[in-house]
Amino acid sequence: TLSGYGFYASGSAYLEGSINATSGSIGDFIIDDSEIRDSSNDLRLKSSGQITASKALIQGNSKIAGWDVTDTLIQGTNITLDAADSKIYKTDDEDNYHIDFTPEAEGNQYYVKFGPNFAVSSSGILVASGAVIEGILTSSEGLIGGFNIDDTSIFSTGEKIK
Repeated sequence: TLSGYGFYASGSAYLEGSINATSGSIGDFIIDDSEIRDSSNDLRLKSSGQITASKALIQGNSKIAGWDVTDTLIQGTNITLDAADSKIYKTDDEDNYHIDFTPEAEGNQYYVKFGPNFAVSSSGILVASGAVIEGILTSSEGLIGGFNIDDTSIFSTGEKIK
C-alpha cells in the first residue's frame, strides 16, 4: 500500500535504489539527521565520525590508532600492557624494562626493572648500580664496604666505630 507518501508492507519488503531518511527507527535503533543510536544511548554512530560504545567488547585482533589490541594485550611500538600477566613492559625488551605486578607467578624475581642497573626484586632488594642517594638513609643492620652495621655501631672484624 502506498497511501500518501508512506509505504506499508505486510511481511517481507524488497527495495531497490536508495533510501533517504532524516529520522526513523530500525529495531531498537533511532535514526536522526546526525546519528544512529540505540534507544539507551549505549551505542552511537555520529555523522562527525565519533563512535560511542559504553559496553564495547573488542575481541580478537584489532587496531586502535597505533595500538594492536588482542584479547589480553594492548601493544604499541614501544610499550605493551599485558592483562593476562599483570605487567607493563618495553615491547622489544621485556626482560630488562618492565613493571610486573605478580612476578612470582612467572618465576620473575623483579617487580620493577629498568635496564641492567636498576631493579626492585620481589623480596624487596633494591639494585641501583651507580645510584646517588640523597637525604637521610636509615638502617639498623646491614653491610657497607665490608663494614657491618647493627643497631648501635659500625664495625669490621673486631674494629668498632661508635
